[in-house]
Amino acid sequence: MSFCWMSPHSRKSKTDPLHEYRGVMFPRGVARDHLDAMPHFQTREDDIAVVSYPKTGTTWMLEIVSRVLSVGGEADRTSEEIGRLLESTVPGSSKPSHVSLEDMASPRVITTHLPRQFVPPGLSKPSGNVKVLVVMRNPKDTAVSSYHFVNKTHQQSGSKVPLKWDNFSQEFLQGKAGWGSYFDHLSGWWQMHNDPHFLFIKYEDMKKDLRAAVKKVSNFLEVFMDEDTLQDVVNDCTFGSMKANMAKSQHAGKKVLARKGVVGDWKQHFTLEQSDSFDAMFRRALGGTGLDFEYDEADGTVPAKLIV
Repeated sequence: MSFCWMSPHSRKSKTDPLHEYRGVMFPRGVARDHLDAMPHFQTREDDIAVVSYPKTGTTWMLEIVSRVLSVGGEADRTSEEIGRLLESTVPGSSKPSHVSLEDMASPRVITTHLPRQFVPPGLSKPSGNVKVLVVMRNPKDTAVSSYHFVNKTHQQSGSKVPLKWDNFSQEFLQGKAGWGSYFDHLSGWWQMHNDPHFLFIKYEDMKKDLRAAVKKVSNFLEVFMDEDTLQDVVNDCTFGSMKANMAKSQHAGKKVLARKGVVGDWKQHFTLEQSDSFDAMFRRALGGTGLDFEYDEADGTVPAKLIV
């Protein structure tokens, strides 16, 4: 899902792995003509979209959506099949995902990392029965997860020089990594949190109470199941179960998508100054909006929430 997610310091040659489009940095795998096509992409009445910034829980949510839809008899496609980014071309495919989706049976599951201003109009301002699930994660853990993911993909490609955390965290904070600023991404999508076409789910809540998260998703998708079936879905969608299945994938990139699956790992990387800078950026972007995140598992060592 998050292939080619790189920072400027990740370049291995003179060719920059990122390009700028309307002021936002994107991986080369998200081509300019793909982005140009987004305003013309036609949504359907029963489309389901999973929106996320890279490394915020995309694969985890796709596992849940896949299992819920399968139980409801709506679709029987794996998370890998529905996890093709709308704005990219799947490696080995002859068609961009936005073209391939035209031939997909309904209900389609559309996955995207795009900021709200770049998605098709039918997703930025949905109508009818279109449903959009927005996955969010606290910015500090998102940055750390992104850092480790990029380093692992570099190792797979033969690089022996790891990225420096201090450089990466600064680029992430400034919005210079792929898909642009996470803070702007959150701000753009959070504007729709009162719209009934949207369901916002936090990674931290999925970690804390997966059963409640799965039930919330199933209710939103109008797939109702008994308690035993619900528990079966929960068991299939634990982070450990998902990670084990991903390790068996034939796609190298998918094998490194899941790492620890914990809340608060940022404390092993951030300096106090870096933490304060991220908090300040969050307040500038989302202060007064009512959005808050848990930043650890309430072990008492740091404040559990930043509320702005």
